[in-house]
Amino acid sequence: MAEDTKEKRKNIKTKLEIPVIYSANGQKGQGRARDITGKFAMIVCHQPLKLNTIIRIRFSGGPLKQPIEAEGEVVWTNQYGPDDEITPRGMRIKFTQIEDNDRQILETLGSELEML
Repeated sequence: MAEDTKEKRKNIKTKLEIPVIYSANGQKGQGRARDITGKFAMIVCHQPLKLNTIIRIRFSGGPLKQPIEAEGEVVWTNQYGPDDEITPRGMRIKFTQIEDNDRQILETLGSELEML
């Protein structure tokens, strides 16, 4: 029984989501960031951008005491596929410019939540 409980805990996904505002090529949008690390973030939103688009992102709210601003590149997008729990409408961002301190904050948030 203990083995079964350990296995279930490994598969629990965190529900942490941080509100974001983003902009690229004159287009603005908003969504929720999740699956956040110091290198990547998944942005769940209604109108994801195209692959390779460079965007400015502002994370604010949730567990953050102060907003975090970064620049990133869209490395995965779900513009036209299903919009469900497995493949939500959104885009995965790889950070290209982010302050070291801000990267550490995001990394710490992700690490702490993995232990739950």
